Amino acid sequence: MDLKIICVFLFLIVSVIVFHSEFIGADTKSNNYKEFTNKTIIGKLNPDPNSLVEAYSNGAYLSSYSIPEANDLIIKDGNWTINKLSEQHPEIIEKIKPQDSKETFFVKRSILIDKGATLNILNSSILFKSLSSKDNNPAVLITYGRTNIINSTVKSWDQENNRPDPNPYHPRSFLVAKNGGQMNVIGSQISYLGFSLGGVHTLESSLAALDYYNTSQFIITNSTLDNNLYGFYSDESSKFKLIGNEIFANVGYGLDPHSGSKDFIIDSNHIFANGGQGIICSFRCKNMTVSNNIVEFNIEGIGLHWLTNSSIVKNNVVKYNKGYGIYIKTSSNDNILEHNSVLGNGNGIGLLDNSNRNAIKSNILIGNLLDEAQIHQDEDSQLNFIEGNNYDSK
Repeated sequence: MDLKIICVFLFLIVSVIVFHSEFIGADTKSNNYKEFTNKTIIGKLNPDPNSLVEAYSNGAYLSSYSIPEANDLIIKDGNWTINKLSEQHPEIIEKIKPQDSKETFFVKRSILIDKGATLNILNSSILFKSLSSKDNNPAVLITYGRTNIINSTVKSWDQENNRPDPNPYHPRSFLVAKNGGQMNVIGSQISYLGFSLGGVHTLESSLAALDYYNTSQFIITNSTLDNNLYGFYSDESSKFKLIGNEIFANVGYGLDPHSGSKDFIIDSNHIFANGGQGIICSFRCKNMTVSNNIVEFNIEGIGLHWLTNSSIVKNNVVKYNKGYGIYIKTSSNDNILEHNSVLGNGNGIGLLDNSNRNAIKSNILIGNLLDEAQIHQDEDSQLNFIEGNNYDSK
């Protein structure tokens, strides 16, 4: 009996070691995706719940798609256009009848742009294969090198129904830049991308149409992000600019710079009718500037959340959002809100959940319905400077 117990115990130890070894590269060796194989458990579409919990609790990145699979297109070097790629690989990138007077390409498999390669998508319509079935394995674009999307449209495409894939709750195409990869979007429309599997939000690169992990110095400008799960998501990314875009009708957040994102600018965007916050910066974000935006008709307007520090929100018009127009929440300190117009929201400005040493000055707050004071400060939010705000209708 004791021998059986010992054998079972040794088997469990070996199983844990094997299991852990399959995950360890996702965190410590993420710069070298070639070390993974298609049998790696985190490459599966539907890892079992216990595997998800154990991997995530050990700091692994859980990516269904950042590991190349058989027949995916890996571009190791060179300067490519989507048209040139289609000529070289018509079985993966099919040129089809034009949409919107643009050359149109149907992408059937995922494309990975390696560190030595550049992909230019210019004046084109790109349709990423994304079917309506639950176990759909969509095509995605993964950039470790450089991708420029200019004057183009990019969307998921359900060829069976001849339409974009409207379902954000099963696997659907998305675009991701990782580990120094640079993906710029200029004068383009990005639609019907991003997904959540059963409400699990730990699958890397899945939630937003445009995802940036551990990268910097990219720009998204004069573009439209609409009808995605989230419009934009970043993690440990810096020195980027989101300027002059329209972000609307996304299921969740419009813009979601996250986890350690810093030193970036969100300026002159129109962000409206999203199902979550128009802009939310959460978990260790710092030194951002959110300025000159119109943020309206979202669940909430602008949120600085969970250790988001040393940032400035200024000259924005934030109106007709269901909850707070602007809030600073969960130990977010040393931020400045100034010269914003906060109009007709459920609540005006909130200082919430141990957020301290923030300056709220020279804002206009009118008609925010749920709090007569217009600026709400929790008892555990201390040493905030509130001065020169205008609460009347003049």
